[in-house]
Amino acid sequence: FQVPERGRYSLTAVSDDGIRVYVDDRLVIEDWSLHAPKRDEAMVALDEGEHTIRIEYFQIQGAAALVLDISPR
Repeated sequence: FQVPERGRYSLTAVSDDGIRVYVDDRLVIEDWSLHAPKRDEAMVALDEGEHTIRIEYFQIQGAAALVLDISPR
């Protein structure tokens, strides 16, 4: 993803079940467990330019949820 300017950014994930979120190969969110839809947040400092996000996710049974939001702070 492209960051328009250097600064702090909020990453918010809603997942059901396990989730790991990496920004530029750095783990920033981890909740690798069985759970109902749940919100996790992280703040990251990013330079202007291109960055990589990797999401690892698993779903066991029942409802599924996976949402990731990134916004400047």
